[in-house]
Formats: sequence, structure tokens, C-alpha cells
Amino acid sequence: MKYDEIIWKLDSLSNPEDVEGMVRFGINPKKTYAVRNLSSGKLLKKLGKIMNS
Repeated sequence: MKYDEIIWKLDSLSNPEDVEGMVRFGINPKKTYAVRNLSSGKLLKKLGKIMNS
């Protein structure tokens, strides 16, 4: 999996409502991927398999 594919996947998993919630806490919304734990866990597991092979 290439860098561009990872960024695309994170962007597709991002939840705009969660990004808005982060703004209320002072988190800069630029380059922010509001990806929930279950979604990111699956992606990380896949990346781990790729990097360890």
C-alpha cells in the first residue's frame, strides 16, 4: 500500500461531524482525519501485515 493510497483511505474513513467536533476543542481541521478507532484499527492491521512481509 502506497502513501497516496493510505491518505485516500484515511480521507474516505473521515467523519466530517467529528472534524467539526475537534474544532470546538481548538484542533486545527487542516490535515485532520477524524477516523474512529474501529476503522483505523482495521487499516493499521492491514498496514502491519504489509510492512512485516
